[in-house]
Amino acid sequence: MELLENQIKNKRLSSSYIFESKNSTYNLDRALEFSKKVFESYGLDTRLSENSDFEIIKKDEKEKNISIKTVRLLINDMYLRPSNGKIKIYIIDESERLSLEGSNALLKSIEEAKDYILIIFTTNNSFSLLKTIRSRCQIISFKSEKENEFVDREELSYILSEIISGNLSFYYKNKDFFSKAKDYKEEFFIEISNFFNNLIKLKYYREISIENKKYYFT
Repeated sequence: MELLENQIKNKRLSSSYIFESKNSTYNLDRALEFSKKVFESYGLDTRLSENSDFEIIKKDEKEKNISIKTVRLLINDMYLRPSNGKIKIYIIDESERLSLEGSNALLKSIEEAKDYILIIFTTNNSFSLLKTIRSRCQIISFKSEKENEFVDREELSYILSEIISGNLSFYYKNKDFFSKAKDYKEEFFIEISNFFNNLIKLKYYREISIENKKYYFT
C-alpha cells in the first residue's frame, strides 16, 4: 500500500476510496489497516472498536441489501463533527449491496463531504457501484493473495466458457464439479458472479478503468 502510505505521510488523502479485490474479507482487512494508519497519522487512538469516530456500515443480517434507513443514519452522522476534532472514517463494507435508492442518497453526501470525512467503499467489483460514485472515489484494486480457497477458479472458468459458447452438454459432463459446491455455496456463487463481472469488464469497460484512475496492488 505504498501509494496510500505516501498519501498519509504527505497529508494528501482523498475524501473517498474504493478498495476492490475478489475477496471481501481481504478488502475489509485492508480498509481496517488503512483506517488505523490514518488515525495514527493524526496522533489519535488506533483502537477502532473503541473509536466513536469510526464506523463500519454493512447490511443487516436479515436484509439482502444495505437499506436506505442505514444510509440515512450514516448521512445524519456525517453532519456531526468528530469528537476527536480531526477526522471521521466510515467503511461501507461490501458496498455492492447498496440499493439504488441508498446509492443515490449517498452520492450528494460524497459530493459535499466535509473535510473531516473519509469514506472507504469495499467491494469485489467497483463496477457494481454507480458510475457517479466511482468517478468521485480513488479506486484501489488489490490482487488479493487470499483468494477463494474453496473453488478451483480455473476449472470453473473453463466450464462456464464452454457453456456460454453453446456447449450445454459440458454442464452435464461436469455435474460432479457442481455437486461438490453444495458445502460452500456462497463462495461458489461469488466466483460465478466474478466470472461474469470480469467478462463484462473485458467486453465493455477497458477504457473506463483508465478514466477512473484505477490502481492495482498486491
